[in-house]
Amino acid sequence: MVEARSSLCTIDLEGQFGPQVDTACLDGFDFTLLFEESILSVSISAILLAVVPLRIAYLIRKPQKVAGGILHLAKLLAWATLTGLYIVLLAIYALPIAPGTYVTIPAVTLACVCSASALFASHLEHMRSIQPSKLLECYLFFSTLLDIARTRTLWAIQEGRMAAILFSTILGMRCLLLLLESAGKRGLLKPMYQDSALESTSSMFSRGTFWWLNPQLLKGYSTLMSMADLSVIDTKLTGKGAGEDGLQQRWNIIKSRGNGNSLLRACLGHYKWQIGAGIIPRALQIGFLFAQPFLIRTTIALMSAPDSLYTTYIGYAIIGSYAIVYVGIAISTVLARHKAFRVITMMRDSIVSMIYDKTMKLPSTGLDGNGPITLMSADIERLASGLRYMHDAWASIIEICIALYLLYKELGIAGIAPIVIAMACAIFAVILSAMSRNRQKIWLEAIEARVDATSKMLGSMKGVKMRGLTTKLFNIIQSMKEDEIKKSQKFRELLIAAAAVAYSNGAIAPVISFAIYSVGGSGVLTTEKAFYALTLFALLNEPIGTLVEALTGLATARGSLDRIDKFLKRDPHVDGRASFTPINGSDSEAAADTTDDAGSMELKRPSVNGQTLPILSFSEKTHFVLGTQAMSNTMAYGLESVTEVVTARHRTAGWVTNSVPVLQNLNFDVQPSTFTVVLGPTGSGKSTLLTALLGEVPKYDGYLYVSTPHVAYCAQVPWLINTTLKQNILGESLFDLNWYRKVIRACGLEQDFSLLVSGDHCLVGSNGSTLSGGQKQRVALARAVYSRKLTVVLDDPLSGLDPSTEEWVMSHLFGSSGLFREMGATVIMASNSAQHLSIADHIVVLGTNGRITQQGSFEELNRIEGYVQSLSLEKQEPSTILKHDTEAIPLIMPDTLINLPPTDGDRRTGDMSLYTYYIRTVGIPQSIFFVGLLSLYVFFLSFPAIWVQWWAAANDIHPNYKLGMYLGVYACLAAGAMISVVISCWHLMVNIVSKAARVLHTRLLSSVLNAPMSFFTTTDLGITTNRFTQDLQLIDMELPISLLNTVLASLTCLAQLIIISYSTRYLAAIVPLCLGVFYMIQRFYLRTSRQLRFMEIEIKSPLFSNFLETLSGLVTIRAFGWEDAYRRRNLELVKTSQKPFYLLFCVQRWLELVVSLAVAGFAVLLVGVAVATRGSISAGFIGVALINIVTFSENIQSLIMHWTVLETSLGAVSRIRSFTSTTESENLPSENTTPPDDWPSTGEIQFRSLSASYTKDISRPALKDISISIAGGQKVGICGRSGSGKSTLVATMLRMLDLDSGSVWVDGIDLSTVPRQEVRSRMIVMPQDPYFFSGSVRLNLDPTSELSDAIIIKALTKTQIWETIQKQGGLDAMVTDEFLSHGQRQLLCLSGAILHEGKKIFILDEATSGVDKASDDLMQRLIRSEFKEHTVIAIAHRLDTILDFDQVIVMDKGAVLEIGNPMTLLRDGKIDGEPSHFALLYESLDHSMVSAMMPLSPKGGKRKNSLYSAPGPSSRRGSVTRSILSNRMSWFLEEDGDEEKNDRWSGLWRDFYF
Repeated sequence: MVEARSSLCTIDLEGQFGPQVDTACLDGFDFTLLFEESILSVSISAILLAVVPLRIAYLIRKPQKVAGGILHLAKLLAWATLTGLYIVLLAIYALPIAPGTYVTIPAVTLACVCSASALFASHLEHMRSIQPSKLLECYLFFSTLLDIARTRTLWAIQEGRMAAILFSTILGMRCLLLLLESAGKRGLLKPMYQDSALESTSSMFSRGTFWWLNPQLLKGYSTLMSMADLSVIDTKLTGKGAGEDGLQQRWNIIKSRGNGNSLLRACLGHYKWQIGAGIIPRALQIGFLFAQPFLIRTTIALMSAPDSLYTTYIGYAIIGSYAIVYVGIAISTVLARHKAFRVITMMRDSIVSMIYDKTMKLPSTGLDGNGPITLMSADIERLASGLRYMHDAWASIIEICIALYLLYKELGIAGIAPIVIAMACAIFAVILSAMSRNRQKIWLEAIEARVDATSKMLGSMKGVKMRGLTTKLFNIIQSMKEDEIKKSQKFRELLIAAAAVAYSNGAIAPVISFAIYSVGGSGVLTTEKAFYALTLFALLNEPIGTLVEALTGLATARGSLDRIDKFLKRDPHVDGRASFTPINGSDSEAAADTTDDAGSMELKRPSVNGQTLPILSFSEKTHFVLGTQAMSNTMAYGLESVTEVVTARHRTAGWVTNSVPVLQNLNFDVQPSTFTVVLGPTGSGKSTLLTALLGEVPKYDGYLYVSTPHVAYCAQVPWLINTTLKQNILGESLFDLNWYRKVIRACGLEQDFSLLVSGDHCLVGSNGSTLSGGQKQRVALARAVYSRKLTVVLDDPLSGLDPSTEEWVMSHLFGSSGLFREMGATVIMASNSAQHLSIADHIVVLGTNGRITQQGSFEELNRIEGYVQSLSLEKQEPSTILKHDTEAIPLIMPDTLINLPPTDGDRRTGDMSLYTYYIRTVGIPQSIFFVGLLSLYVFFLSFPAIWVQWWAAANDIHPNYKLGMYLGVYACLAAGAMISVVISCWHLMVNIVSKAARVLHTRLLSSVLNAPMSFFTTTDLGITTNRFTQDLQLIDMELPISLLNTVLASLTCLAQLIIISYSTRYLAAIVPLCLGVFYMIQRFYLRTSRQLRFMEIEIKSPLFSNFLETLSGLVTIRAFGWEDAYRRRNLELVKTSQKPFYLLFCVQRWLELVVSLAVAGFAVLLVGVAVATRGSISAGFIGVALINIVTFSENIQSLIMHWTVLETSLGAVSRIRSFTSTTESENLPSENTTPPDDWPSTGEIQFRSLSASYTKDISRPALKDISISIAGGQKVGICGRSGSGKSTLVATMLRMLDLDSGSVWVDGIDLSTVPRQEVRSRMIVMPQDPYFFSGSVRLNLDPTSELSDAIIIKALTKTQIWETIQKQGGLDAMVTDEFLSHGQRQLLCLSGAILHEGKKIFILDEATSGVDKASDDLMQRLIRSEFKEHTVIAIAHRLDTILDFDQVIVMDKGAVLEIGNPMTLLRDGKIDGEPSHFALLYESLDHSMVSAMMPLSPKGGKRKNSLYSAPGPSSRRGSVTRSILSNRMSWFLEEDGDEEKNDRWSGLWRDFYF
């Protein structure tokens, strides 16, 4: 029976400070009124009065953002009513009979003043803030909560009923005001604020409980979401990276001071307030956590206390305290972590933007492959993963100190043991964190190398497949992955050690402490003391483990920050040209952004004494400054005034320090509105000269002035982005329909657009993969023309065009009435051919030593002895005989874009088969062994609580009886826990993770390499790259950790539920209910989190694509002056990617909160049962249950948290599985024929009724009913206009395009029955843009290491590039983008072909388009001498290179127009009475340039025409043709020692001639 007591509460008892009231009043279970008024009331009022003036002053300066409305009036009315109630209460307390203390009237007065102040503050908060007032919400919440106790006290005082009634009314009004002030105002926002983030307009309670996320979670649960369905996020999280007030500005300041760790210091300084915002909730979390041992001790003591009204009150208080503590833990924990993740999100936005901005400023030669991609992906991921511990690091130290102090206070000398262990763990953690930075760096460098090689391969898949390199590349990249796995093991060893440290403390420390306490004679281990200490050990174990993880994670983040910092500190690109000063003195870049449609920018040069001069900017060797010094040095170059567009004096330039410059002592001028052509042999430095004009050559000396910083530029290898043809042509210019029509017509693109289903809205694919080489060049040329820049730099832009298209483009762009002439543009073009040279205003000829050998106008150079005169050219305008449709084609408008949700249902509902897939990937025995080891660890860690309960119960009967047995078993359990956890971690990291990484990468790489070419033309490069970066990163790093934690947490939770049920049998009945609740929570959560994780990864693909396109087109972007536009584009992509990134963090915090609140309810229920059933359950069992509750909250939260991370990480596995299973393989089951080892032995080729399409729409075939027979050893040329189907025909032979009908036969074998890789590997192929490995020259020429160096050098000597390679390091020199010129790369590819001349079929896809005539002559001679017994198929735009072939095939629109001997076709001019298409095509050539096509002798100079003396036809075409053939035959017969073949060719020549 509970003993009842009277409650004699008088004002005399309540007038004492207390704080506890006398037992005569409410059995002492209350505060005194004086304490409540002076501490709980006055303090809150004082704080508000101190802060509200500052807030009012801030809000007065803000504009109105919200409309009034009923809510506004209700707030004002409620505050006015509250103020009036306080005035009435003050009047009551002024009466003599009113009971009160000496603080009562001041307290009520302050509350009244607060209410009046809040009235005005509420008005401003409502009108000028989009968010409910946090100040008023806090004041109302805490004052209302504290006034509940005061209301109870007033009702207990017998003589104060009137005051109690009025105060209760005030309390009710406060509750109403709390609801009103917490109400959102989204419906009342002004139009410009209506798009604000939902989080930004939510109340403090909505943000604290993540209630604002519920609409997003409901949408994700019920529907498949797209990016449009995601909530807008806070603007503070995006768009500040590279801004004037962003992180970059602070980093620049710190870097300028020369301080180390610039980026770390900048982040700490820039985000100090955001970081500091997490300190308060994390400190509150510490307080709530360490309230638990005291609650457990009080609860256990209550179990054995006598039953009374006071103990009943205490029981109720304990239940309430548990509710407050566990709810406090839940909210403070998620708020602290949420603040940390907000900082991470801000840093991600800023740092990614800074990386991109720095990339835009780097030298074009200084980019380490895909280094920026690795920084943006792997390093940013590890930065985010490590920085989540930013508050746990310092908080863990405080928690460890508190726990150790309490243990020492409780156990005395025995409390020293955990102190020593904790210090050892801390020291070990510091050592591990120091070691992890270097080991992570090694791992990341291996990842960077693999990603670099992979992305280069993905960008050149056409060349890879054509040359049959897929198997070799698979072996190379897979070996790089193996090396990456090997290097990652060193880092994983640290993770194993960290896990051992983190998990061993919880097992060792209690054993040692209890042993010292019991054996040392300090006392007997009682139930109350044992479970109080075990609670402290649990609280100690958690921060020690967290500290180890935090130090390792922060060290990892620090390492990534250092790598990023090092990248940001790299020397920027230095423009080697003279500087510019725009009119009005504005920055040149800013001025460039305001150029007119023509792209012109008026500049003025600095002047000294009225004379205009350029501002000079030279190399380290020579520095000039403004003023008199600039003038004197300008005079030194003889430049009293400069009016030219380009002026060079003694200019020397090169790419590598301490090497022979590529260009030497250049002196030339380019006048405005002129057409300048740069000629020279392959490797003479033509491209380097143009690049120098763009300011991109890093090493230079001498003087170079360019009148404008931004020009239109066409690179030798066209740079296109994966968007529509139209957008590629527009670039960053505004759309002008009339000008657009003129440009595409002048560039000959009308006919190409008309053949495309989507017209100019056709996507070009990654690197323009859907276009032919000529089409890519014309699109890039159109972009340069459309930009209307008045200075245009073109690097051999016509090399890939057929003669007719080239003639059209030359006429309509460069002719007297061409667009360039109409614009008055200055055009500087490098060319490898002399075609149309006569229309140039100025010609610059470079020699092999990089010096200018000739320059001047065509007339001048044609009159003097030299290179131009040797060409025997005539002055002539480009021909306009081509008939293009003069009617402009209608521009096809794009289809309406609909943002459809993804159709992948698994991303919402999940796919349990993924677990099976992953288990089978790593091996079922391996998985069972791993789970078994963790099960042992959980048993060894959980059972000791029961063992200690048995031990303490025995001590209650027989103190320290069988002490040795209890300690021995306890020690064995601890040892078993340590051993099992170390072995399980080792098994996971060494066996499971390595195998999963290896197998999944193998499957992914194999699927990519086996994919058909259509996959690469329709799939964005960034998407595929994302599979090899982001997905593999998740599988290698995040998935293993989440797998370990998920399995461990699930087993631990299961064990704890069993123990709790065993200890308190009354709760066993609700365990299934709890499990059901947890299941529903995770099910509700996962449907959204999975989708967010999918979107978070997939939305990075455009970001990766933009980075990759920027890296490949950096020179072009800078040339056009589009840097700011691309920065803005990147900022938008980053901003878009921030949404799923941040929202995923938010829903994870929502889950933590909901699970923690569910556990809080479970804990309150447990304590309620214990209090209600006092006496029926022993204190020991209650202690076991409560100690498990302490960790069950963390464990169940960890389980759900890591399970969701595992589920979303398995999304990477899902995407790889989906990719490998859905990506169609080009290899077919029917391709099972193994040809003989010597196949093809003769090289006979037959195309039988062949038709093929790039799309499923066979009504628009790319090839139409083609039948061709090629005898073994024949030389066959294929010609036709750009896009006519030449490369497509070769693609069918190489099995890169499947056939709609027909077949291709080689030496009697149908190619459709032979494995594709086998077909390609049995042929020699030289593509237009050859692909080379990221490796040495030796590796590229001999990937199988079968040839000796002497043989390789001999081949390089034949192609005349060995001397160049030898200067750069020989066969061990690394092949990079700057290693060789485009033409030299072709020669290197030919060297590889010579080394594999045992193959009988040699295919050339316009392989000589990028070389000069001398190199072309060399290549043609080598083709005829080294491959004279081979079947040669050559796609040619230079028709002179195939005139001596056996056959020529003329194609147009995918059909064969004619086949025949080229000499016969030219001689007769007709076939079956119809004009010869080949003759007509040849007729379209500029006849003045015919002699330029004549091959040069090995010694230089024009060949003597020994066969041209006989009389012949008088037609001009005939004489021209004979002239070419005569010279072609002349050198062929001279070089070939085969007399029989010479006789045969001579006979053919005579037949043609006579």
